[in-house]
Amino acid sequence: TRIAGLPPAVKLFCGHEYTTNNYRFAAAIEPDNEDVKEKLKWAERLRRDNLPTMPTTVGDEIATNPYMRIMTSRTACGKLAMAMYQLTGDLVVREGQSDNAAVLTELRRVKDENLHQGKTITPQQSSAASNEGR
Repeated sequence: TRIAGLPPAVKLFCGHEYTTNNYRFAAAIEPDNEDVKEKLKWAERLRRDNLPTMPTTVGDEIATNPYMRIMTSRTACGKLAMAMYQLTGDLVVREGQSDNAAVLTELRRVKDENLHQGKTITPQQSSAASNEGR
């Protein structure tokens, strides 16, 4: 949350090139996030041309990174809690509201389990899980 407190235009540099995979995961978890859809297309285009996707900005991360969104927006936290519930059946709430630490933990677990098992969560799977819960 310290990074989220920086001005939106502050540039962030990381030591790896996981941007495309991270946006694919974000799109699967939050398929209606237009910012994520645009950034995924942008990252795929850059990587196709063998160009880096870094740096990013604090503002872009707050708009597109599900981990940052959980910690910076109560609305996004609730939305992502429901996405985790649709995927896993576990509802992570405390005192009637989404518990951001629990949602963050569950989101990381889902990503890690799918990565370690060689699986990819797609927006279609996320939507299918959403429809099953109705």
